[in-house]
Amino acid sequence: MLPEQTIYLTRIILDFFEQVLKCQHELANRISTRPEFYDFYLTKILELFVEKGVVIQKTVAEHGRVQVTSLAAELGILLPILSTLLSHRDFIAHLNPSEDLVSLFRNVWFHCVLYGFVSETTWMREWCDSLVIIAQKTPPLVQESATNYLEYDLEYNSVLVRGYSEQVNDR
Repeated sequence: MLPEQTIYLTRIILDFFEQVLKCQHELANRISTRPEFYDFYLTKILELFVEKGVVIQKTVAEHGRVQVTSLAAELGILLPILSTLLSHRDFIAHLNPSEDLVSLFRNVWFHCVLYGFVSETTWMREWCDSLVIIAQKTPPLVQESATNYLEYDLEYNSVLVRGYSEQVNDR
């Protein structure tokens, strides 16, 4: 393939992803006209965020030191979409969440901490407003019915893969 063709295809792919993000954001904004889809869309956005975070973890684990910042940015661009969805006043998923929803939120926050979204100045400037809204609508991350939650989550949670946090922190 010629370099010009590669550049052209890359632009098409980037434009496509940009349009997908715009559509996701617009859907999050307009979904209030169909509130019966709130929970479904929330679950899908949370799952997408967690899955992308796990892919980044695997990429770093397989390839050692890679540019985590650009990969993290691809994950962080979902934060405004999530906050737009959660900002609807009549959306109160945080009041009676399922265990699955709590687990998804917990994993989203693990990734936010892992990739520095809550501590690094660059990310805080860009996504602070989104993180505040997400935090306001996040259910308690440990349900009262959970037993031995901490031990289980530390051992089996895919976000907390042993040794991974050191790789990210070494970036």
